[in-house]
Amino acid sequence: MDMEMSQVERYGETIGAFESAYEELSKRLQETGSTFFNRARELEGAFTQKLEAHTPLATSLQRDYRATPLPPRASASQTPLA
Repeated sequence: MDMEMSQVERYGETIGAFESAYEELSKRLQETGSTFFNRARELEGAFTQKLEAHTPLATSLQRDYRATPLPPRASASQTPLA
């Protein structure tokens, strides 16, 4: 009977230790996830700002590129062989 009672007490201690460890792990996971997504949000904002700042330049370069005539393509029959 004493063995059974001590076993029940150990089960209770083990379950208590598990619950404490689970709560701690859950709390750390929640904090880590929150930190990760906050940082991702910050990086997204910085990226958007940089993209918006460079959009006029990209538009200008694209317009200049399209306005520049391309040289005619040389075909294989026009290329002299050595």
